[in-house]
Amino acid sequence: MKIMHECRHKESGCFELGRCLLGDMTIERMIDVLNNGGTMVFPTDTLYALGADPYNSEAVEKVFHLKNRSFEDPVSIAVSDVGMLKELAVVNEHAQRIVERFLPGPVTLVMEAKEPFPKGIIKNGKLGIRIPRHPLPLQLVKRFGPIICTSANLTGQNAPMDAVEVVDQLGEGMDVLIDCGRSHHGVPSSVIDVSTDELIIIREGVLRSEDLLQFW
Repeated sequence: MKIMHECRHKESGCFELGRCLLGDMTIERMIDVLNNGGTMVFPTDTLYALGADPYNSEAVEKVFHLKNRSFEDPVSIAVSDVGMLKELAVVNEHAQRIVERFLPGPVTLVMEAKEPFPKGIIKNGKLGIRIPRHPLPLQLVKRFGPIICTSANLTGQNAPMDAVEVVDQLGEGMDVLIDCGRSHHGVPSSVIDVSTDELIIIREGVLRSEDLLQFW
């Protein structure tokens, strides 16, 4: 690991305060790492995430290697707003209601992709995409563009709750680790397929099935 930064809101939690005191210099360093095919770990509104440039095939491979993950199990990406989401994925009438109600928030939407990505991002023409409600990834994505956003754990292991647990699982192979204290929810995002007229719950997480179905 080349760089580790601690947020000055680490103890109280930057998620709760709605801002992350890392500064523009740290964000610029993170962008440099992404531009050079590096990987990084950062907090989200659910758990710590492992990120990289989803358009860089070598960077995508690094993510799968760090997680010991099969390419048959694609990773999701984060975007900063609904406009960016609609540039990358098809939003049908049903999905629009979910987007309006739950994003930004702890849900990953599986949608029909509009453009190609390297192996490991798209499966069967579909893309996992989310807008995290956390100031750091939102700020980063606004400046850089879409980034990989997958849980920072080894495949099959519990997701880390803090930076120490991240290093225990992934080692120091990532280029940047941002320490913002304990994870807010401690459970992953809900994953739902909204690509057709039928809502498919792939994984229950922060949001329960009944919460999602009432807006379908």
